[in-house]
Amino acid sequence: MSILTRIRFGKLNGFDLLAEENRIKNILFLLACLFAINANAVLLTDIQYQTSTGQLFTHNLSGPASDGNSGTLTVHVRGDFYQGGIYNENYSTAIDLNVLGSGISFDSTGAYDLTTHTSDDREFFMDFLIPAATLASIMSDLLAVVTVDFGIGSNNFQSYYFSEVSLNYNGGTSSSVPEPASIVLLSLGLVGLGFSRRKTKA
Repeated sequence: MSILTRIRFGKLNGFDLLAEENRIKNILFLLACLFAINANAVLLTDIQYQTSTGQLFTHNLSGPASDGNSGTLTVHVRGDFYQGGIYNENYSTAIDLNVLGSGISFDSTGAYDLTTHTSDDREFFMDFLIPAATLASIMSDLLAVVTVDFGIGSNNFQSYYFSEVSLNYNGGTSSSVPEPASIVLLSLGLVGLGFSRRKTKA
């Protein structure tokens, strides 16, 4: 059998090309897992219920440092929000003293999932993009402090009014040095591939 014929059938001097190709794919997959394992999706949430009129909510969100990309802060509120006109009641929000928005109310551009429960009792969501550099600075101490200020305009108090915040970002570093556990995982995979190859040759 000629060399070309042996290559065509996937074997050359006892060397199984197809099996070797599969081993290489497995190794590449393990390497991909190794360097992706340090970048994890993080979701930090906190909810507080209103205890007084014109309340300032302070949400302390503890989490890992960011991976250098941007993130999203979602604010979900229910409160005394009159819609429209000079009597429009609103709130403001900030993260680590970085003001994200003020004068935010039920009829604000970008508000979604709007729900009118009764009269001025309204519930809605707002999303804020946190730039990469800002998020990296905020999470450098592993803590984000988000404030939501209902202000003196929202003067109606109900115990079921609330402020809920969610910070969504990637934690860790995708290009960091592999952790010991990751190295062990990769080593075990390579040892398994070695035994598989030896068994195939036998």
